[in-house]
Amino acid sequence: MEVSDKNRLKKAVLLWNPSAGKNLKEGLLLYALAKQAGLAQAPVKNYQEIEEALLNYSREGKRHFIVSGGDGTISAFITAYLRHLPDQEIALTVLPGGTNNLIAWDVSRPFRQVKIFMNFLKAKKPLILKRRALKVIPGNYYGLFCAAGLLAEGTFFYNVLRKKEGIRGLKNIFKVVRKTFKKGLKREIPLIVETNSLVYFPETAMLTTLNKLFIPLKPFKKVSNCPKIKIGLFPRKIVPFKTLCEEEVRLHTPGIALDGEEIESPANLFKINVTKEITFLKW
Repeated sequence: MEVSDKNRLKKAVLLWNPSAGKNLKEGLLLYALAKQAGLAQAPVKNYQEIEEALLNYSREGKRHFIVSGGDGTISAFITAYLRHLPDQEIALTVLPGGTNNLIAWDVSRPFRQVKIFMNFLKAKKPLILKRRALKVIPGNYYGLFCAAGLLAEGTFFYNVLRKKEGIRGLKNIFKVVRKTFKKGLKREIPLIVETNSLVYFPETAMLTTLNKLFIPLKPFKKVSNCPKIKIGLFPRKIVPFKTLCEEEVRLHTPGIALDGEEIESPANLFKINVTKEITFLKW
């Protein structure tokens, strides 16, 4: 899609998650700005609504999707897109409307989603970024970063505590983080990471196709130009860690965290590879 197209507003649509952290305050402002500009918009609260909106607006000729929400919302959109419309070329703008916005650190901006949206409405020129997604089997899920082992266990416990504390935006977030670290996570089943050539037994594995993943130590420096899966393998004490660049990897574990969302495998096995490139517009 040419971003300089005179009909760019007609080809675009805003999808916003009203239950996402920042959208509890900013969602209605995005809605008002879209309505004033004559831009199509729809609130989407879950995967089914995202899938329905994507398919309906695609049939109407929309090719630029502006999605406001956290990492889970963006992951759900990418999953719906690659499940149903993998051959259709679209552009995706990420608005950081969630409590956690790790994806936005790379393909958008981590804060001030209203300003980002205004830059689009004012027809400012965006950066065009290309990123592949991770494809996860079983389940045919898609995302941009994945954790297994102790970090996945911590993510699951963190999400449980978030719901228990009734977090709205960043409220109580630091209390939840403290409780997560105090728990002292242990796993009954060891994590096994299998590549095409070697097998590893780390405590934690992190996988991504992003260039800027906002995490401590930035463990993917050696594979920053990797066009495949960037992998970081960590022992319990974090260092020394190992980095890899692989086309495909198999994780022997009961569950993983894909873009912060829990996915389980009854067979304790996940196969992860990469998809085609997705176009992101960074305003």
